[in-house]
Amino acid sequence: MSTIVLLSAVLLALNIFVPIHSKVTNRTYLIKKDFLSDLKGGEFPVYDSTGKKQLYRMESKIGKTHNVQVFATTSKKVLAELAARVASAMYKGNIAVLDTNLKQWKNGTIEHGNKFRVFWNGQRISMEGKGNSLDTTFRDESNSNILAQFKKRGDNTNDYERYVRINGLARAAISYDKDYEKGKMYADELLAFKPQDTGYNSAVFKGNIFNGLVAFRRDKDVATAKRFLLAAGKIAADLGGSPTLNSFGPNMSLAKDLLEVREQETVLKYFNYCRKFWKKNILDEWTSVVKNGGIPDFGANLDY
Repeated sequence: MSTIVLLSAVLLALNIFVPIHSKVTNRTYLIKKDFLSDLKGGEFPVYDSTGKKQLYRMESKIGKTHNVQVFATTSKKVLAELAARVASAMYKGNIAVLDTNLKQWKNGTIEHGNKFRVFWNGQRISMEGKGNSLDTTFRDESNSNILAQFKKRGDNTNDYERYVRINGLARAAISYDKDYEKGKMYADELLAFKPQDTGYNSAVFKGNIFNGLVAFRRDKDVATAKRFLLAAGKIAADLGGSPTLNSFGPNMSLAKDLLEVREQETVLKYFNYCRKFWKKNILDEWTSVVKNGGIPDFGANLDY
């Protein structure tokens, strides 16, 4: 299940509290993952149906826990939260939504068994999808009524938007879902970008990183993971980086994995490639830590 679909579940719970004056009210929202939100990690602006007026901002962070917050755009007030434990075969979290009329927080849960289910506000809501599609139906299990639907936009987007979308899917598949088959499929899609495509430099860099993560985490193939890490560094250096790489720096998740099995020499070579496009003194600090047998605190560079 994609992170963005889970965000939709939080948005659904939030909208149960929106006052309505008719028996049935349909609302359409557009959740975007655009250039700026990609640079900031797991941020998703939520717009009205026109795609012009931003209503909410969602922030998603995945580590030992999966934490989501939904903010009102105008007041910047936190309106809803999700805090969940993430494991390879388990997902269980708590949802809290602010009832702005009563000024009270209402609590519920989201769990994964044979499917994702939301238990909230006296309702048992199932999240139903098909195959590899992100399209998801939210259904009230008491009467089978459809409460909401999430549908991915078609692929009529430009090349950079395509990169952002595939990069996000690959990251979610590998880091959250532990679905390495799907992660490799998306990694190979990134490597299939052509030099004339906008986003090519970042795409081929991340394609190599993701393939290396699959080799290391699924196949336990350290040698192949090392080759992918150095390929990512070399191609980024040869291409002069990219706006994202040059500003925010390279991803260090595969480098960290390799340091955990004492592959310092390979990681130091990767650092040297990164110096050619990322002019930051922090690389010298990380180099010193690695040479002394440690693992640097890579911070946000585990997410970019």
